[in-house]
Amino acid sequence: MLARHIVHQAPMIATVLRSVRSVLIGPLRRTRPVPEHLPEPPLTKVLPPLPDALIDDYIVNLGGDVEKYRGIVPAHLFPQWCFPVVGKVIADLPYSMAKMLNAGCSMEVKGPIPRGEALRVSANIESVDDNGYRSIVKVRVVTGTETSPDALECVLSVLFQIRRPKGKSGKEALLIPEGAAEIERWKLSKRSGLEFAYLTGDFNPVHWLRIYARLSGFRNVILHGLGTMAHTVETLNRCILNGQPERLHTLELRFTRPLVLPGTPAVYCGNDGEIFVGDAPGKAPYAMGHYTTTEEKTNE
Repeated sequence: MLARHIVHQAPMIATVLRSVRSVLIGPLRRTRPVPEHLPEPPLTKVLPPLPDALIDDYIVNLGGDVEKYRGIVPAHLFPQWCFPVVGKVIADLPYSMAKMLNAGCSMEVKGPIPRGEALRVSANIESVDDNGYRSIVKVRVVTGTETSPDALECVLSVLFQIRRPKGKSGKEALLIPEGAAEIERWKLSKRSGLEFAYLTGDFNPVHWLRIYARLSGFRNVILHGLGTMAHTVETLNRCILNGQPERLHTLELRFTRPLVLPGTPAVYCGNDGEIFVGDAPGKAPYAMGHYTTTEEKTNE
């Protein structure tokens, strides 16, 4: 039962509860202005090693091969340990947590994350792009251990909606190219969001509570953006990287629209490492981005 892993999610659950509290009755402390001098100094936390059982159940839930991750932690499990630190970094910004969205993420794998070692996690605000209608806050997170420092670097793009712009946005519609090749199709159940929450601690109710999702404007619960990212990594492992997760060097995804559950989206590959998650070519994707392999890094 995946629910048994709730006992390991206390820091993440506390982060979610603080966000809910700030939505309902205001922040825990006074907000500060948008930082003028960026990037800010990092906030660093040392966290205990993750249990093997949680890691293995996470891999299996994504359709991955546990044997390929013997002795190492999957890099795409980073929401489990990163978000509590990121939450502290952005908690007192002058934006509404009720209007916060995950707009995208990039990760660069610089080395393996060994199992059984404490995690050193550093997070800091790198940039803030506030145009009066929305603010995009980019947070850089570095994860390492004693024997593998700086193993993983992620940049999270957190979007805060401030107010609606007048008139139409004028943005060009993003579509999956007609020539993109389908490499794998997923079968996601209505419980996929809840299962990802059990394993990462991200219990935002929009991902598992239908009535909350409906009140938020969705016809049903939606998959976590980083759940989409994790499934994408495992698809790359199976279909592109010959079952060798260590060959993935970078992955950058922009989350372009909600993935409502249940669903059967597919992963499509375009030119030069382009990747899309969506229903079909010519349709709007749920996520789009780019990946590189360690071979490409070596040939630079």
